[in-house]
Amino acid sequence: MPVENVDWLKKDVVARWADGAGGAMAVAEMFSGLRLTYSELDAQIDSCAEWLLAQDGVKAGDRIALLARNGAHYPVLFYACARAGLIFEPLNWRRTGGEMRVLVEDAEPVILYHEDEFAAQAATAAEGFAGCRAESIGAHGETLQAALKAHGKAKKRYEIEDPEAPWTLLYTSGTTGRPKGAIVTVRGAWFSSQNFTWINQLDRTCAMLCDVPLFHVGGLIALLHTSMLNGMRVWMTDRFDAGATLKYLSDPDMGITHMFTVPQIVQVLRDQPEYGEADFSRTIAWCSGGAPLAPSIQFDMWKDGVLLTNGFGMTEAGSVTGMPLDGQMMQDKPGSLGIPLASMSVRIVTPDGNDAGPGEVGEIWVRGPSVTPGYWNRPDANEASFDGDWFKTGDGGYLDDQGFLYLVDRLKDMFISGGENVYPAEVESIMLECEGIADIALIGVPHPKWTEVGAAYIVAREGLTEEKIRAFAKERLAGYKRPTHIVFVDSIERTPSGKIKKQVLRKDWAERNPEQEPA
Repeated sequence: MPVENVDWLKKDVVARWADGAGGAMAVAEMFSGLRLTYSELDAQIDSCAEWLLAQDGVKAGDRIALLARNGAHYPVLFYACARAGLIFEPLNWRRTGGEMRVLVEDAEPVILYHEDEFAAQAATAAEGFAGCRAESIGAHGETLQAALKAHGKAKKRYEIEDPEAPWTLLYTSGTTGRPKGAIVTVRGAWFSSQNFTWINQLDRTCAMLCDVPLFHVGGLIALLHTSMLNGMRVWMTDRFDAGATLKYLSDPDMGITHMFTVPQIVQVLRDQPEYGEADFSRTIAWCSGGAPLAPSIQFDMWKDGVLLTNGFGMTEAGSVTGMPLDGQMMQDKPGSLGIPLASMSVRIVTPDGNDAGPGEVGEIWVRGPSVTPGYWNRPDANEASFDGDWFKTGDGGYLDDQGFLYLVDRLKDMFISGGENVYPAEVESIMLECEGIADIALIGVPHPKWTEVGAAYIVAREGLTEEKIRAFAKERLAGYKRPTHIVFVDSIERTPSGKIKKQVLRKDWAERNPEQEPA
Protein backbone atom coordinates (compact mmCIF):
# COMPACT_ATOMS: atom_id res chain seq x y z
CA MET A 1 0.00 0.00 0.00
CA PRO A 2 1.50 3.38 -0.95
CA VAL A 3 2.80 5.44 1.95
CA GLU A 4 0.95 8.47 0.58
CA ASN A 5 -2.45 6.77 0.99
CA VAL A 6 -3.41 7.05 4.66
CA ASP A 7 -7.19 6.56 4.54
CA TRP A 8 -6.73 2.99 5.81
CA LEU A 9 -5.33 4.44 9.08
CA LYS A 10 -8.64 6.08 9.99
CA LYS A 11 -9.58 2.95 11.93
CA ASP A 12 -7.01 2.64 14.71
CA VAL A 13 -5.25 -0.54 15.78
CA VAL A 14 -7.49 -1.23 18.78
CA ALA A 15 -10.66 -0.94 16.68
CA ARG A 16 -9.26 -3.38 14.11
CA TRP A 17 -8.60 -6.05 16.74
CA ALA A 18 -11.94 -5.35 18.43
CA ASP A 19 -13.63 -6.20 15.13
CA GLY A 20 -11.44 -9.23 14.42
CA ALA A 21 -10.60 -10.76 17.81
CA GLY A 22 -12.48 -8.69 20.35
CA GLY A 23 -12.51 -11.34 23.07
CA ALA A 24 -8.72 -11.41 23.37
CA MET A 25 -7.21 -9.71 26.40
CA ALA A 26 -5.65 -6.34 25.62
CA VAL A 27 -4.58 -4.74 28.91
CA ALA A 28 -4.23 -6.06 32.45
CA GLU A 29 -3.44 -3.86 35.46
CA MET A 30 -1.27 -5.86 37.84
CA PHE A 31 -1.91 -3.44 40.72
CA SER A 32 -5.73 -3.47 40.53
CA GLY A 33 -6.75 -6.69 38.81
CA LEU A 34 -8.55 -4.78 36.02
CA ARG A 35 -8.65 -6.72 32.74
CA LEU A 36 -9.88 -5.31 29.43
CA THR A 37 -10.44 -7.26 26.24
CA TYR A 38 -9.96 -5.52 22.89
CA SER A 39 -13.74 -5.11 22.59
CA GLU A 40 -13.99 -3.61 26.07
CA LEU A 41 -11.02 -1.32 25.49
CA ASP A 42 -12.44 -0.23 22.12
CA ALA A 43 -15.80 0.62 23.70
CA GLN A 44 -14.11 2.63 26.46
CA ILE A 45 -12.06 4.55 23.89
CA ASP A 46 -15.17 5.49 21.90
CA SER A 47 -16.97 6.49 25.09
CA CYS A 48 -13.96 8.55 26.17
CA ALA A 49 -13.69 10.29 22.79
CA GLU A 50 -17.35 11.36 23.02
CA TRP A 51 -16.98 12.28 26.72
CA LEU A 52 -13.89 14.43 26.06
CA LEU A 53 -15.61 16.40 23.30
CA ALA A 54 -18.51 17.02 25.69
CA GLN A 55 -16.27 18.62 28.32
CA ASP A 56 -16.59 22.37 28.73
CA GLY A 57 -14.43 24.28 26.25
CA VAL A 58 -12.98 21.21 24.49
CA LYS A 59 -12.93 21.13 20.71
CA ALA A 60 -11.04 19.27 18.00
CA GLY A 61 -7.38 20.28 17.82
CA ASP A 62 -7.12 21.03 21.55
CA ARG A 63 -4.43 19.44 23.69
CA ILE A 64 -5.23 17.03 26.53
CA ALA A 65 -2.45 16.41 29.06
CA LEU A 66 -2.07 13.39 31.33
CA LEU A 67 0.04 13.20 34.49
CA ALA A 68 -0.21 9.64 35.76
CA ARG A 69 1.55 6.36 36.34
CA ASN A 70 0.84 3.44 34.03
CA GLY A 71 -2.70 2.10 33.89
CA ALA A 72 -5.58 1.45 31.52
CA HIS A 73 -6.24 5.19 31.52
CA TYR A 74 -3.18 5.56 29.27
CA PRO A 75 -4.43 3.63 26.22
CA VAL A 76 -7.98 4.89 26.79
CA LEU A 77 -7.01 8.58 26.69
CA PHE A 78 -4.26 8.04 24.11
CA TYR A 79 -6.54 6.46 21.48
CA ALA A 80 -9.58 8.56 22.46
CA CYS A 81 -7.61 11.69 21.58
CA ALA A 82 -6.85 10.25 18.14
CA ARG A 83 -10.52 9.45 17.47
CA ALA A 84 -11.73 12.80 18.83
CA GLY A 85 -9.19 14.84 16.86
CA LEU A 86 -7.47 15.98 20.05
CA ILE A 87 -3.75 16.04 20.78
CA PHE A 88 -2.42 13.89 23.65
CA GLU A 89 0.35 15.30 25.85
CA PRO A 90 1.75 12.79 28.38
CA LEU A 91 3.71 14.41 31.19
CA ASN A 92 6.67 12.97 33.05
CA TRP A 93 5.69 12.65 36.72
CA ARG A 94 9.38 12.71 37.68
CA ARG A 95 9.51 16.40 36.76
CA THR A 96 8.70 19.09 39.28
CA GLY A 97 5.54 21.12 38.87
CA GLY A 98 7.68 24.06 37.78
CA GLU A 99 9.38 22.00 35.07
CA MET A 100 6.00 20.81 33.83
CA ARG A 101 4.69 24.36 33.81
CA VAL A 102 7.08 25.05 30.92
CA LEU A 103 5.54 22.17 28.93
CA VAL A 104 2.00 23.32 29.67
CA GLU A 105 2.94 26.84 28.64
CA ASP A 106 4.27 25.47 25.35
CA ALA A 107 1.44 23.06 24.45
CA GLU A 108 -1.45 24.96 26.10
CA PRO A 109 -3.62 21.95 26.99
CA VAL A 110 -7.19 22.77 27.96
CA ILE A 111 -7.33 19.98 30.57
CA LEU A 112 -4.56 18.35 32.59
CA TYR A 113 -5.84 15.03 33.91
CA HIS A 114 -3.85 13.70 36.85
CA GLU A 115 -3.81 10.97 39.44
CA ASP A 116 -4.36 12.13 43.02
CA GLU A 117 -0.71 11.43 43.83
CA PHE A 118 0.34 14.26 41.53
CA ALA A 119 -2.29 16.87 42.45
CA ALA A 120 0.22 19.44 43.72
CA GLN A 121 2.47 19.10 40.65
CA ALA A 122 -0.56 19.32 38.36
CA ALA A 123 -1.80 22.49 40.05
CA THR A 124 1.60 24.13 39.63
CA ALA A 125 1.92 22.93 36.04
CA ALA A 126 -1.52 24.25 35.09
CA GLU A 127 -0.35 27.75 36.00
CA GLY A 128 1.65 27.68 32.77
CA PHE A 129 -1.49 28.36 30.71
CA ALA A 130 -4.46 30.31 31.98
CA GLY A 131 -6.83 28.24 29.86
CA CYS A 132 -5.75 24.94 31.44
CA ARG A 133 -7.62 23.32 34.31
CA ALA A 134 -6.30 20.39 36.37
CA GLU A 135 -8.78 17.56 36.95
CA SER A 136 -8.29 14.34 38.94
CA ILE A 137 -8.83 10.87 37.50
CA GLY A 138 -8.57 9.33 40.99
CA ALA A 139 -5.85 7.41 42.78
CA HIS A 140 -5.40 4.90 39.93
CA GLY A 141 -7.72 6.20 37.24
CA GLU A 142 -10.90 4.92 38.89
CA THR A 143 -12.60 8.33 38.67
CA LEU A 144 -12.12 8.28 34.90
CA GLN A 145 -13.46 4.72 34.76
CA ALA A 146 -16.53 5.82 36.74
CA ALA A 147 -17.10 8.83 34.48
CA LEU A 148 -16.96 6.68 31.36
CA LYS A 149 -19.32 4.14 32.90
CA ALA A 150 -21.77 6.93 33.75
CA HIS A 151 -21.46 8.34 30.23
CA GLY A 152 -22.36 4.96 28.79
CA LYS A 153 -21.88 3.59 25.31
CA ALA A 154 -20.90 6.10 22.64
CA LYS A 155 -23.61 7.09 20.21
CA LYS A 156 -21.42 6.20 17.24
CA ARG A 157 -18.15 4.58 16.22
CA TYR A 158 -15.41 7.19 16.15
CA GLU A 159 -12.70 7.11 13.51
CA ILE A 160 -9.58 9.18 12.99
CA GLU A 161 -10.32 12.17 10.76
CA ASP A 162 -6.76 12.92 9.61
CA PRO A 163 -4.00 10.33 10.25
CA GLU A 164 -1.35 12.93 9.38
CA ALA A 165 -2.52 15.56 11.86
CA PRO A 166 -0.71 15.88 15.21
CA TRP A 167 -1.80 13.10 17.58
CA THR A 168 0.74 13.25 20.39
CA LEU A 169 3.33 15.70 21.68
CA LEU A 170 6.36 13.96 23.17
CA TYR A 171 8.75 16.37 24.80
CA THR A 172 12.48 15.91 24.58
CA SER A 173 14.26 15.49 27.88
CA GLY A 174 15.66 18.99 27.82
CA THR A 175 19.29 17.89 28.09
CA THR A 176 20.11 20.40 25.34
CA GLY A 177 18.07 23.28 26.74
CA ARG A 178 14.35 24.11 26.69
CA PRO A 179 12.33 20.92 25.95
CA LYS A 180 10.82 20.68 22.49
CA GLY A 181 7.54 18.96 21.68
CA ALA A 182 8.07 16.42 18.90
CA ILE A 183 4.85 15.89 16.96
CA VAL A 184 3.78 12.27 16.49
CA THR A 185 1.09 11.48 13.91
CA VAL A 186 -1.00 8.34 13.59
CA ARG A 187 0.86 7.56 10.38
CA GLY A 188 4.26 8.07 12.00
CA ALA A 189 3.41 5.93 15.03
CA TRP A 190 2.14 3.13 12.78
CA PHE A 191 5.40 2.93 10.82
CA SER A 192 7.51 3.16 13.98
CA SER A 193 5.58 0.26 15.50
CA GLN A 194 5.84 -1.77 12.31
CA ASN A 195 9.60 -1.30 12.44
CA PHE A 196 9.73 -2.44 16.06
CA THR A 197 7.49 -5.41 15.20
CA TRP A 198 9.70 -6.54 12.35
CA ILE A 199 13.00 -6.58 14.22
CA ASN A 200 11.63 -8.10 17.46
CA GLN A 201 9.45 -10.86 15.97
CA LEU A 202 6.13 -9.73 17.45
CA ASP A 203 2.67 -11.10 16.66
CA ARG A 204 -0.66 -11.66 18.41
CA THR A 205 0.64 -14.75 20.25
CA CYS A 206 3.12 -12.57 22.17
CA ALA A 207 2.71 -10.86 25.53
CA MET A 208 4.49 -7.72 26.73
CA LEU A 209 5.45 -6.74 30.27
CA CYS A 210 5.02 -2.98 30.71
CA ASP A 211 6.87 -1.68 33.76
CA VAL A 212 8.59 1.31 32.13
CA PRO A 213 6.77 4.67 32.17
CA LEU A 214 4.41 5.35 29.27
CA PHE A 215 5.17 9.07 29.05
CA HIS A 216 8.11 8.63 26.67
CA VAL A 217 8.47 7.22 23.16
CA GLY A 218 9.86 3.85 24.28
CA GLY A 219 6.91 3.10 26.52
CA LEU A 220 4.09 4.75 24.59
CA ILE A 221 4.99 3.87 21.00
CA ALA A 222 7.55 1.03 20.99
CA LEU A 223 5.83 -0.88 23.79
CA LEU A 224 2.14 0.04 24.07
CA HIS A 225 1.23 1.04 20.51
CA THR A 226 3.25 -1.80 19.00
CA SER A 227 1.52 -4.29 21.30
CA MET A 228 -1.90 -2.95 20.32
CA LEU A 229 -0.90 -3.03 16.65
CA ASN A 230 -0.21 -6.75 16.99
CA GLY A 231 -3.22 -7.68 19.12
CA MET A 232 -0.93 -8.67 22.01
CA ARG A 233 -1.53 -8.87 25.75
CA VAL A 234 0.01 -6.06 27.82
CA TRP A 235 0.63 -6.80 31.49
CA MET A 236 0.91 -3.35 33.04
CA THR A 237 2.51 -2.33 36.34
CA ASP A 238 2.37 1.17 37.79
CA ARG A 239 6.04 1.13 38.87
CA PHE A 240 9.17 -0.98 38.54
CA ASP A 241 9.80 -3.55 41.25
CA ALA A 242 12.69 -5.91 40.48
CA GLY A 243 11.38 -8.85 42.49
CA ALA A 244 7.90 -8.54 41.01
CA THR A 245 9.32 -8.25 37.49
CA LEU A 246 11.24 -11.52 37.86
CA LYS A 247 8.10 -13.17 39.23
CA TYR A 248 5.99 -11.97 36.28
CA LEU A 249 8.56 -13.04 33.71
CA SER A 250 8.61 -16.52 35.25
CA ASP A 251 4.82 -16.95 35.43
CA PRO A 252 3.63 -19.47 32.78
CA ASP A 253 0.05 -18.20 33.02
CA MET A 254 1.14 -14.68 32.03
CA GLY A 255 3.27 -16.04 29.18
CA ILE A 256 5.40 -12.91 28.81
CA THR A 257 7.58 -13.06 25.70
CA HIS A 258 8.90 -9.50 25.47
CA MET A 259 9.92 -6.64 27.72
CA PHE A 260 11.10 -3.13 26.90
CA THR A 261 13.85 -2.00 29.24
CA VAL A 262 16.99 0.07 29.76
CA PRO A 263 20.47 -1.27 30.66
CA GLN A 264 20.25 -0.03 34.26
CA ILE A 265 17.11 -2.10 34.89
CA VAL A 266 18.76 -5.19 33.42
CA GLN A 267 21.64 -4.84 35.86
CA VAL A 268 19.26 -4.35 38.79
CA LEU A 269 17.42 -7.55 37.81
CA ARG A 270 20.67 -9.49 37.59
CA ASP A 271 21.64 -8.29 41.08
CA GLN A 272 18.47 -9.71 42.67
CA PRO A 273 18.80 -12.86 44.83
CA GLU A 274 15.84 -14.35 42.91
CA TYR A 275 17.49 -13.90 39.53
CA GLY A 276 19.11 -17.34 39.50
CA GLU A 277 15.74 -19.04 40.02
CA ALA A 278 13.86 -17.05 37.36
CA ASP A 279 12.35 -18.96 34.44
CA PHE A 280 12.94 -17.20 31.10
CA SER A 281 11.91 -20.16 28.93
CA ARG A 282 9.02 -18.21 27.33
CA THR A 283 11.15 -15.14 26.62
CA ILE A 284 11.76 -14.16 22.99
CA ALA A 285 13.57 -10.88 23.65
CA TRP A 286 14.21 -8.06 26.06
CA CYS A 287 14.43 -4.87 24.03
CA SER A 288 16.94 -2.36 25.40
CA GLY A 289 17.46 1.28 24.53
CA GLY A 290 18.14 4.75 25.85
CA ALA A 291 21.70 4.23 27.08
CA PRO A 292 24.92 2.35 26.21
CA LEU A 293 24.61 -1.42 26.68
CA ALA A 294 27.81 -3.15 27.75
CA PRO A 295 28.48 -6.12 25.42
CA SER A 296 29.47 -8.23 28.45
CA ILE A 297 25.95 -7.88 29.91
CA GLN A 298 24.45 -8.77 26.53
CA PHE A 299 26.61 -11.89 26.33
CA ASP A 300 25.83 -12.89 29.92
CA MET A 301 22.11 -12.59 29.22
CA TRP A 302 22.50 -14.77 26.13
CA LYS A 303 24.10 -17.46 28.32
CA ASP A 304 21.09 -17.16 30.61
CA GLY A 305 18.77 -17.81 27.68
CA VAL A 306 17.66 -14.22 27.01
CA LEU A 307 18.30 -12.30 23.81
CA LEU A 308 18.91 -8.76 25.05
CA THR A 309 18.63 -6.64 21.93
CA ASN A 310 19.96 -3.17 21.38
CA GLY A 311 18.74 -0.54 18.96
CA PHE A 312 18.69 3.13 18.10
CA GLY A 313 15.56 5.19 18.47
CA MET A 314 14.59 8.66 19.54
CA THR A 315 11.61 10.81 20.44
CA GLU A 316 11.67 12.45 17.01
CA ALA A 317 11.84 9.27 14.92
CA GLY A 318 10.68 6.27 16.94
CA SER A 319 12.48 3.01 16.17
CA VAL A 320 15.30 3.53 13.66
CA THR A 321 17.72 0.58 13.85
CA GLY A 322 17.82 -2.71 15.71
CA MET A 323 19.83 -5.89 16.10
CA PRO A 324 18.23 -9.00 14.62
CA LEU A 325 17.35 -11.66 17.20
CA ASP A 326 20.50 -13.63 16.60
CA GLY A 327 22.81 -14.23 19.56
CA GLN A 328 25.77 -15.13 17.39
CA MET A 329 25.36 -11.94 15.38
CA MET A 330 25.33 -9.96 18.63
CA GLN A 331 28.61 -11.60 19.58
CA ASP A 332 30.09 -10.87 16.17
CA LYS A 333 28.95 -7.22 16.32
CA PRO A 334 29.54 -6.20 19.97
CA GLY A 335 28.15 -2.78 20.75
CA SER A 336 26.25 -2.45 17.47
CA LEU A 337 22.81 -0.89 17.37
CA GLY A 338 21.90 -3.02 14.39
CA ILE A 339 20.65 -2.34 10.91
CA PRO A 340 18.19 0.27 9.61
CA LEU A 341 14.64 -0.96 10.09
CA ALA A 342 12.21 -1.72 7.29
CA SER A 343 11.04 1.81 6.42
CA MET A 344 14.09 3.75 7.59
CA SER A 345 17.23 5.11 5.91
CA VAL A 346 20.37 6.07 7.81
CA ARG A 347 23.40 8.02 6.65
CA ILE A 348 26.49 9.33 8.41
CA VAL A 349 27.43 12.90 7.52
CA THR A 350 30.83 14.46 8.17
CA PRO A 351 31.22 18.12 9.27
CA ASP A 352 31.90 19.13 5.66
CA GLY A 353 28.50 17.74 4.61
CA ASN A 354 29.76 14.62 2.83
CA ASP A 355 28.74 11.04 3.46
CA ALA A 356 31.20 9.24 5.71
CA GLY A 357 32.91 6.05 4.66
CA PRO A 358 32.66 2.74 6.57
CA GLY A 359 34.01 3.20 10.09
CA GLU A 360 34.22 6.98 9.77
CA VAL A 361 32.48 8.94 12.53
CA GLY A 362 29.97 11.63 11.67
CA GLU A 363 26.49 12.81 12.57
CA ILE A 364 23.67 10.28 12.22
CA TRP A 365 20.95 11.45 9.87
CA VAL A 366 17.70 9.49 9.49
CA ARG A 367 14.81 9.48 7.06
CA GLY A 368 11.53 7.61 6.96
CA PRO A 369 7.76 7.85 7.52
CA SER A 370 8.07 7.62 11.31
CA VAL A 371 10.19 10.78 11.56
CA THR A 372 8.36 13.68 13.19
CA PRO A 373 6.95 16.29 10.83
CA GLY A 374 8.42 18.87 13.20
CA TYR A 375 8.42 20.41 16.66
CA TRP A 376 5.35 22.09 18.11
CA ASN A 377 5.53 25.86 17.58
CA ARG A 378 9.30 25.76 16.98
CA PRO A 379 10.11 26.79 13.40
CA ASP A 380 13.63 27.68 14.55
CA ALA A 381 14.25 24.15 15.80
CA ASN A 382 12.74 22.66 12.64
CA GLU A 383 15.05 24.69 10.45
CA ALA A 384 18.09 23.58 12.46
CA SER A 385 17.08 19.91 12.62
CA PHE A 386 16.10 19.11 9.03
CA ASP A 387 17.95 19.02 5.74
CA GLY A 388 15.18 18.33 3.27
CA ASP A 389 13.51 15.16 4.53
CA TRP A 390 16.61 14.08 6.48
CA PHE A 391 16.49 14.57 10.25
CA LYS A 392 19.81 15.49 11.86
CA THR A 393 19.92 13.58 15.14
CA GLY A 394 22.84 15.32 16.84
CA ASP A 395 24.26 11.88 17.63
CA GLY A 396 27.69 10.80 16.48
CA GLY A 397 28.16 7.33 15.03
CA TYR A 398 29.41 5.23 12.16
CA LEU A 399 28.33 2.42 9.88
CA ASP A 400 30.58 -0.58 9.35
CA ASP A 401 31.15 -2.14 5.95
CA GLN A 402 28.00 -4.26 6.37
CA GLY A 403 25.74 -1.35 7.28
CA PHE A 404 25.55 -1.98 11.04
CA LEU A 405 25.26 1.19 13.12
CA TYR A 406 27.51 2.05 16.06
CA LEU A 407 26.82 5.03 18.32
CA VAL A 408 29.75 6.95 19.72
CA ASP A 409 27.94 9.74 21.60
CA ARG A 410 25.90 12.88 21.45
CA LEU A 411 28.13 15.21 19.45
CA LYS A 412 27.70 17.91 22.10
CA ASP A 413 29.09 15.52 24.76
CA MET A 414 32.27 14.77 22.83
CA PHE A 415 35.37 16.50 24.18
CA ILE A 416 38.89 16.90 22.82
CA SER A 417 41.81 15.79 24.96
CA GLY A 418 45.29 16.48 23.65
CA GLY A 419 43.91 16.86 20.13
CA GLU A 420 42.02 13.53 20.23
CA ASN A 421 38.23 13.17 20.16
CA VAL A 422 36.84 11.41 23.23
CA TYR A 423 33.29 10.06 23.09
CA PRO A 424 31.99 9.52 26.65
CA ALA A 425 29.42 6.88 25.66
CA GLU A 426 32.17 4.70 24.20
CA VAL A 427 34.25 4.98 27.38
CA GLU A 428 31.20 4.37 29.59
CA SER A 429 30.27 1.24 27.66
CA ILE A 430 33.76 -0.24 28.10
CA MET A 431 34.11 0.77 31.76
CA LEU A 432 30.77 -0.85 32.60
CA GLU A 433 32.54 -4.17 32.04
CA CYS A 434 34.79 -3.45 35.03
CA GLU A 435 33.65 -5.65 37.89
CA GLY A 436 32.23 -3.50 40.65
CA ILE A 437 31.03 -0.57 38.55
CA ALA A 438 27.26 -0.38 38.88
CA ASP A 439 26.89 2.83 36.87
CA ILE A 440 29.19 5.39 35.28
CA ALA A 441 29.05 8.75 33.54
CA LEU A 442 31.97 10.56 31.91
CA ILE A 443 32.24 14.28 31.24
CA GLY A 444 35.04 16.44 29.87
CA VAL A 445 36.52 18.89 32.36
CA PRO A 446 39.22 21.60 31.96
CA HIS A 447 42.91 20.70 32.04
CA PRO A 448 45.88 23.13 31.72
CA LYS A 449 47.89 20.88 29.40
CA TRP A 450 45.40 18.71 27.49
CA THR A 451 42.56 21.29 27.26
CA GLU A 452 40.08 18.73 28.61
CA VAL A 453 40.28 15.35 30.32
CA GLY A 454 37.69 12.89 31.52
CA ALA A 455 36.01 12.96 34.92
CA ALA A 456 34.24 9.70 35.69
CA TYR A 457 31.31 9.71 38.09
CA ILE A 458 30.99 6.14 39.37
CA VAL A 459 28.42 4.24 41.40
CA ALA A 460 30.47 1.47 43.01
CA ARG A 461 29.61 -1.90 44.44
CA GLU A 462 31.28 -3.08 47.63
CA GLY A 463 34.99 -3.71 47.26
CA LEU A 464 35.63 -1.51 44.22
CA THR A 465 38.63 0.78 44.62
CA GLU A 466 40.09 3.59 42.56
CA GLU A 467 43.16 1.43 41.96
CA LYS A 468 41.05 -1.33 40.38
CA ILE A 469 39.30 1.19 38.17
CA ARG A 470 42.55 2.70 36.94
CA ALA A 471 44.09 -0.72 36.31
CA PHE A 472 41.07 -1.76 34.23
CA ALA A 473 41.12 1.51 32.28
CA LYS A 474 44.84 1.14 31.56
CA GLU A 475 44.22 -2.35 30.16
CA ARG A 476 41.20 -1.48 28.02
CA LEU A 477 41.50 2.19 27.00
CA ALA A 478 43.95 4.37 25.13
CA GLY A 479 45.68 6.89 27.37
CA TYR A 480 43.69 9.91 26.22
CA LYS A 481 40.40 8.08 26.87
CA ARG A 482 41.20 7.06 30.45
CA PRO A 483 39.44 9.08 33.15
CA THR A 484 41.85 11.46 34.88
CA HIS A 485 39.44 12.14 37.73
CA ILE A 486 37.24 9.61 39.53
CA VAL A 487 34.29 10.76 41.64
CA PHE A 488 32.35 8.18 43.66
CA VAL A 489 28.63 8.96 44.00
CA ASP A 490 25.56 7.17 45.31
CA SER A 491 23.60 7.55 42.07
CA ILE A 492 23.69 9.15 38.62
CA GLU A 493 20.70 11.20 37.57
CA ARG A 494 19.11 10.05 34.33
CA THR A 495 16.14 10.92 32.17
CA PRO A 496 13.21 8.45 32.15
CA SER A 497 14.59 6.94 28.93
CA GLY A 498 17.93 6.23 30.61
CA LYS A 499 20.03 9.09 29.25
CA ILE A 500 22.53 10.61 31.66
CA LYS A 501 21.83 14.20 32.67
CA LYS A 502 25.30 15.43 31.82
CA GLN A 503 24.41 19.05 32.59
CA VAL A 504 23.78 18.03 36.22
CA LEU A 505 27.26 16.50 36.42
CA ARG A 506 28.90 19.54 34.81
CA LYS A 507 27.23 21.76 37.40
CA ASP A 508 28.37 19.42 40.17
CA TRP A 509 31.96 19.48 38.87
CA ALA A 510 31.96 23.27 38.72
CA GLU A 511 30.72 23.44 42.31
CA ARG A 512 33.41 20.98 43.44
CA ASN A 513 36.12 22.88 41.54
CA PRO A 514 35.22 26.58 41.60
CA GLU A 515 38.80 27.56 40.84
CA GLN A 516 38.74 25.96 37.38
CA GLU A 517 37.98 28.00 34.30
CA PRO A 518 35.72 26.38 31.66
CA ALA A 519 37.63 24.79 28.78
